[in-house]
Amino acid sequence: MANKTLIGCAAALLVAGGAVGGNMYAAKKLEHAYRNNFNLDDKRLAVTVSEFNMGAMSGSAKWSAAITPDLCSPNASLSAISEDTISLGLSGYTIRSKISVKNPDTGKLYHLFDAETQKSWFGGTHTDITAKDTLTEDGAKAEWQADAHFDVKSNANGHSLSNLSVNVPRFALDLPNGEGSFLLENAVLKSDGGALSLAAMQSGKGLLTVQSFSVKAQQDGKPFSVGISDLQINSSQTVGKDKFDAEAGYAIGAIKVSGGDKDFAFEQMKLNFGVKGLDAAVFAKLAPLMEQQAQRCVRPEEIAKVTKENALSALNTGFTLESKGNQIRLGNSGAKADGELVFSPAKAASTDEWFQQVQQHMKYKAEASVDKQFLREAAKIIGSSMGQPMPEEELEKNINMLAQTPFAEDQGDKIVWKVQQ
Repeated sequence: MANKTLIGCAAALLVAGGAVGGNMYAAKKLEHAYRNNFNLDDKRLAVTVSEFNMGAMSGSAKWSAAITPDLCSPNASLSAISEDTISLGLSGYTIRSKISVKNPDTGKLYHLFDAETQKSWFGGTHTDITAKDTLTEDGAKAEWQADAHFDVKSNANGHSLSNLSVNVPRFALDLPNGEGSFLLENAVLKSDGGALSLAAMQSGKGLLTVQSFSVKAQQDGKPFSVGISDLQINSSQTVGKDKFDAEAGYAIGAIKVSGGDKDFAFEQMKLNFGVKGLDAAVFAKLAPLMEQQAQRCVRPEEIAKVTKENALSALNTGFTLESKGNQIRLGNSGAKADGELVFSPAKAASTDEWFQQVQQHMKYKAEASVDKQFLREAAKIIGSSMGQPMPEEELEKNINMLAQTPFAEDQGDKIVWKVQQ
């Protein structure tokens, strides 16, 4: 099953589950929400209610949904079913759902998760999701445990997620006959919702942390493994009236590789990137297309066309790109890099003209350094993996040549590059 389908299915189910709670003002309105696609004007989701019973204080419902994450691929769809129990309390309605998906080839049902949605009389909707199961099929075994929590809000663009939190204490996959395995432990995703909707750009931030994940396989009949620990990805975006700023940072405690001729580990890896002062108008022009994805097929080339048509205004307005605090270590040696690129406002008549004149309105500053020992260790790893180790004399010759490249400065145990305009 394609990743795009799975991701779209999960997103549609999350929004749909929250949207049910978002329309429970009274029993009649609740039933109307069930029987009218959860009040979602979205052709990617088609809900059919087979049973709805509601008394004074409790009720139940059975429904199924056909989910098509991408209307450009109508055959890549998934079917889901749920049995809901509904209760009325002093604070509002509570809906407990058991969501299952159907294998399109065999028709077999697989329990996906349980959800509890609470809709208060004051309009707030909160959903808690729990998933814990083990699946064995065709000799493969998958085991997972996860929970998610989020709020659903109604706005001018329909429904949007906020205060999202996803926790995955464990996900394990073992392939048959010891062919390989995958293990993910203690993954946590948090977002305040700003980056959850492409249709309406909002300020917000998100953070993903993963304690560890590892892959084990067979390579030429020999065991081979890659493990990553202490992964952290953070992002933030600020949307002003005219400008858009965004930052993203990636950090990895260690990447360990074993099973070859030489085990090794890259450590303390950091990569940061940011854009500042970008014209926000280009996103406003894209928003209608993003919204239309719920109603019709919007092909990538259509999005690319609109992006290109509005790119000139963003380029002419000027903006700054920066990447600072980047580093990687191998044993006791490492490499570092920092850079900033500033584009001043321009008056180009076309994107081609802007790129032709780019040297006139561009300023940059960059500095990078690498330990010579890092180059030696990296060369040994590459040579070992290719089965062609580089002779030490040739390696030292190459390092000396690198120290003589433009803008380079040989500082004994390391090489430093500095460039500025």
